[in-house]
Amino acid sequence: MQKPPSTTCTRVFEVFGDRWILRIVDVLRDEPLRFGALQKRLDINTATLTVKLKQLEGLGLVERLEEFCDKQSVAYTLTPRGIELIPIIDQILSFSSKLQ
Repeated sequence: MQKPPSTTCTRVFEVFGDRWILRIVDVLRDEPLRFGALQKRLDINTATLTVKLKQLEGLGLVERLEEFCDKQSVAYTLTPRGIELIPIIDQILSFSSKLQ
């Protein structure tokens, strides 16, 4: 009889099994981006991106940066915790390239 997956393992797959979470982190790896630039790079609709960014903020992986240039705008950047995901993403990309 198989043991059910641990609660922690289940939580990991709920969060990172989502198709957008790791993609957003990957796009933010090099620089903070404004909402519109992030949306364009990901080709994601506004509602989904908004929900996913709030989810990432709640997990402490992304933070909002309010900028005051000519007008107020918001950019998103990885937190130190979010940066810790970069090597994991690189390993996933490397592994998936071997599957093709």
